[in-house]
Amino acid sequence: MGGDVVRVWYLANQDGPGPIAGRRLAALVSVLAERINGVVVLVLLAALSAFFCPVPLPAWVGWTVFSVAAATALGLLAVPLLRAAFVRFPRLSESPKLLYLRSLADGGWSYWRKPGVLATATLLSIMVQVGNAAIGYLIGSALGLQVPPIYYGLIVPLVALLALVPISLNGMGLREAGYVVLFAPLGIGSAEAVTFALLMFAVSASVSLCGVGFYLLGRYPSYDPAVQRAVDQPSQRDAA
Repeated sequence: MGGDVVRVWYLANQDGPGPIAGRRLAALVSVLAERINGVVVLVLLAALSAFFCPVPLPAWVGWTVFSVAAATALGLLAVPLLRAAFVRFPRLSESPKLLYLRSLADGGWSYWRKPGVLATATLLSIMVQVGNAAIGYLIGSALGLQVPPIYYGLIVPLVALLALVPISLNGMGLREAGYVVLFAPLGIGSAEAVTFALLMFAVSASVSLCGVGFYLLGRYPSYDPAVQRAVDQPSQRDAA
């Protein structure tokens, strides 16, 4: 969540049309859309891996995947239904508290009208999430864990979803506990599961730190406080 907040703050303060307050909402919608897209792909990968898993899974694992998939589907359905409710009952938008929700619903609906953007983002998300599962398989193989490759397509997404729950710092503790629980049905001990979790986190952190070089040396806009420029410009005009 901290990363999402920073991205919204960064995007809203770049140069662009309209007041900064309006760009904050657009930035928030874009970050939420990216996050939701990633969650949908995670859930889909977990569901497919559970369906094709060659080893018997405990009932609670199947119910967990089913429940998460059902909640995700209901969440996606809420966007068009919410927008339809605002269109059907315009007075709902008169409430200041609901007006912001209407703006979020309209922003989310705008992505449904851009299938090309959604398809490209989904394809990139599939590459990322399948790549994460492949990294899990490589780490597990290096540790000598007797785990079917497709099982990593189940546990890596589930633990990633668990780490999103905002009750710990960057998912620390939740990630390790998740792998301990999900590796247990295959007879993998707690020590091996925690080692696996720490190595997965180390790989993710190492790759993420590479972004610093792209940010500092790449052809990307660095943070430029548009708020300060907006404050300075009137004073300059007044002085003139």
